[in-house]
Amino acid sequence: MVQKKRREIHKAPNNRLHITFIVVTIIALILAVLLFPDRQSDPDLESNNNEVASISSQTNDTNETDESEIVASSDNSSVEETTDSLQTSESEEEEEVEEDNTDSEIARIYDLELMDAMNMSFLEDPESLATIDDVVQYVIDETGTDPSTISVAYYNFLDDSTYNLNENYSQIIASMYKVGLVAMYIDLINEGVYSYDTMITVDGRALSASGEDGQTGEFTLDSLMQQTIMYSNNVSAWALIYHHFGGWNGYVQALSNFTDISSVGDMAYSDNYLTSAILMDIFSTVATDPSYSYLIDLMSQATPNQLFTAYVQDGMANKFGRFENVVTDGGIYYENDEPVYILIGLTEDSATSDSFLETLNLRVNEWTRYHYISR
Repeated sequence: MVQKKRREIHKAPNNRLHITFIVVTIIALILAVLLFPDRQSDPDLESNNNEVASISSQTNDTNETDESEIVASSDNSSVEETTDSLQTSESEEEEEVEEDNTDSEIARIYDLELMDAMNMSFLEDPESLATIDDVVQYVIDETGTDPSTISVAYYNFLDDSTYNLNENYSQIIASMYKVGLVAMYIDLINEGVYSYDTMITVDGRALSASGEDGQTGEFTLDSLMQQTIMYSNNVSAWALIYHHFGGWNGYVQALSNFTDISSVGDMAYSDNYLTSAILMDIFSTVATDPSYSYLIDLMSQATPNQLFTAYVQDGMANKFGRFENVVTDGGIYYENDEPVYILIGLTEDSATSDSFLETLNLRVNEWTRYHYISR
């Protein structure tokens, strides 16, 4: 029996078409997600994403703040280090300038070349010398001087302190008498008796009294006073003595009116005997009275430098003297045109006279500068 074919109710599926449809659908969904994310995003997921974004933003802000603070801190530290460095540099420069100024001041005041040549050094410990008494004793020991052969007087304008050693001992003062002589002539000029241009005769009497040769003739009072103080010219000094005072006795009598010389008495009339105490009075008068500024200028230019101006080459207005075994000096030390101290030193019959007077003013100057001027 021949069987009949069954009628197909369903067609057999076409697998290729089915697969193609599925792929197309998936691609479409992917494109939709990519092109329209807002429509495809989950609300919960979006909320979480926002929280994450917020936290991330806060974290970034915090990091930026921390970094900013670190940078600021680093910058401040750098500024502080730079400031400290600048301050240190400025301080070092100030110290260098101060040292340079000090060195320059020392070179101005002291003759460093002479000190080096004489193997003379500055005081190692001026603090250890508490008083001017200590200083003088130090110099006596340093130079090996017999204290019985010297007379010393010291006055400090800064505190009115004084020092005296054998101050009332009468001795020949050599050319130091010329300070009082010129001081009295300045008084006569101020009184109108003379002028600086007054002509004065230098004659044989001046030559004889001085024991020196010189030029005779007419000279101005100004030129004779300069010669008397700056160059310690004996002929010009005796010309001044004879012109107004008539001779030595007249000069001494006038000097007794200028200052008290009663402690010397007749010795002053026999020769130029005075004491360091009397000389201190004369120097104190000319140092404090502005009318004697002309005399101070001449004393400041006294030449050549020696004794009190051997090592102290600037600021010293002095008048030295030499006669046989006698070596003397007296001076006023000035700082900024103001008197600081007066020092009188008289020596006789001593092999150490020059070294004592040279060293005395050096040490007194150092000590006074350390204890009074530099502080």
